[in-house]
Amino acid sequence: MGKVIIVGMNPSKSRAVYSGSTLARLRKWTTELELMNFTFINLSHDPDWNRKFDTINKTFVCTSIEECDIIITLGKMVSDYLNRLGYKEHFVLPHPSPLNRQINDDKFISMKLSECRRYINENSNSNSWKNRQADHIQKSA
Repeated sequence: MGKVIIVGMNPSKSRAVYSGSTLARLRKWTTELELMNFTFINLSHDPDWNRKFDTINKTFVCTSIEECDIIITLGKMVSDYLNRLGYKEHFVLPHPSPLNRQINDDKFISMKLSECRRYINENSNSNSWKNRQADHIQKSA
């Protein structure tokens, strides 16, 4: 399997994130996806992040992504920001926060995990997305 990176938004201010909600759900999903090794980053390290695109450490995000073969984002906002950075090829999982109502729908989550597994399998043996990404990023620079 290629090297996988999961990109989230920012760390939560809540201590509950460790005990029961977001991280536990993400661990459950990565186990179901059979992802034993992956890189995880957030767009921002700041729990009080203002969610503005201009405040992302773009160098860190791009450098981290370039080291990986498969990109998975947590939520549409992260996906939108990666698109703005030129990373069009990635899979969008719902954000695992309990504030996201989509996670209450077991059938929806099962479908998204199946689609993600298929995306991982289809992209595991190929670096072709990197070539397409590099071409796009150079053109947009």
